[in-house]
Amino acid sequence: MNFVTELRTDEMFQKFLNDATEFTEENYEENTRSRRPTLRPGESRENQVFLSGQQKLRVEVYYAVLDKLKIELERRCSKYEPICERFNFLINICDDESLSAEDLTRQADDFQTFYDEDIEDTFSIECLHFRSYIQESCDEDEKRKLTGNATNLIAFLKKNNLEILFPNVVTALQVFLCMALTNCSAERAFSCLKRIKNYLRSTISEYRLDDLALLCIECNLMDLLNTEQIIDEFAALKCRRKL
Repeated sequence: MNFVTELRTDEMFQKFLNDATEFTEENYEENTRSRRPTLRPGESRENQVFLSGQQKLRVEVYYAVLDKLKIELERRCSKYEPICERFNFLINICDDESLSAEDLTRQADDFQTFYDEDIEDTFSIECLHFRSYIQESCDEDEKRKLTGNATNLIAFLKKNNLEILFPNVVTALQVFLCMALTNCSAERAFSCLKRIKNYLRSTISEYRLDDLALLCIECNLMDLLNTEQIIDEFAALKCRRKL
């Protein structure tokens, strides 16, 4: 957002305009002819502002695009902030300097209250135990890799066979890693929807459409499956052949 704000200046617009003129072989000439709109009864031309072609490009295109981009970034950032605040203690559990034991216990209790159906009451004690384990068993380089990276944390737990010792920490990390925080999933779903629900499938049910869309979106995982084995298992479940 700061980068977009820094671009919204007359100097940066002039720089982009000069770069654009260097890419073309045609001579850039400003159209001096301006169109004067017809005045309605009671109107005058005293307060009218007439913009040149370069000024209209800056105001109606360049500034408009940057303003729209900044608004969308701020809107997405506002949606991500509650998630980041809720899981911040978990992904920074190794950083004991910025996160004290009291703050860790308080945030872990709030987290357990929010996910009370998935996380047990002993979650805060388990987090303190997990932090002590990392401080005793890891060096500074390993702590630096684990800090702020949920993927490395859960990989560390699985590598050292700590799922049974810290089950709630593993569950909390899995919840964080499985959340749809990106913006591309909805766009991918809509692009797949146009290919799946055509005029031949206009009466398809919602459940079947969801299943077909999921198979289309996760096509990379589908390529790894053995379809022949799946067909054989499905056929063996309910055989309709006559003896």
